Amino acid sequence: VKEIQCVTIPKDVPLTSACLVPCGVVTGAGAVLNRANVLPGQTAAVIGLGGVGLAAVQALRLKGAGRVVGIDTVPGKFDLARQFGATDFVQAGKGVDVADEIRTLFPYSEDQKVGTFGAGGVDWIFECTGVPAVLENALEALDWGGTLIAVGQPSQTATANIRIANLLQCDRGILGTRAGGVRPHEDIRAIVELYRQGKFDLDALVSKVYPSNAFTDVLDDMHNGRIARGVLAF
Repeated sequence: VKEIQCVTIPKDVPLTSACLVPCGVVTGAGAVLNRANVLPGQTAAVIGLGGVGLAAVQALRLKGAGRVVGIDTVPGKFDLARQFGATDFVQAGKGVDVADEIRTLFPYSEDQKVGTFGAGGVDWIFECTGVPAVLENALEALDWGGTLIAVGQPSQTATANIRIANLLQCDRGILGTRAGGVRPHEDIRAIVELYRQGKFDLDALVSKVYPSNAFTDVLDDMHNGRIARGVLAF
């Protein structure tokens, strides 16, 4: 670790909350604040409500998004997402077409002033699972002119099958982001300051603090959807 990688923060910020910022929080929030250009009143969906997705939901609230759809296979995460600013929810899982569910919430309207081909859907989608099939399906849920932000990290060799017409005919786009385009010395300090001002909730992201020897317990709770984030305290 090089000296330049260290970022100083105020001493009044508890490290059990601050430790979430340099990876999960900047990835989710940065995808919204750095890579996207979400305008007030626009609609968005966040697929995957772990620590990364929940940070994206909070950032969408800060940007003034009108409606935010939270999507996850674990419905127990919806209450926390609602607390952070999500307005609508879709429980994903076997037999559920997430794109169809989103278009049901945001149907195509003949009265809309822009758009063609009866797209329907949301303006922005933040795919936080890193599952290629989820990304492929998410493209179908974008409204005309919408953008899909690939946030979740799959394997380095993963590929996705995209129907090009779904991009061209509806002016849709796909953007990738590595750790939310983070600029550590600017973004980490900015999020910490938002936390100190009560505008970004880090504390609620910490579902439980574990002793340092409970590493496998944290992993088990995370993989089974019992927590947003678990913190090991040394």
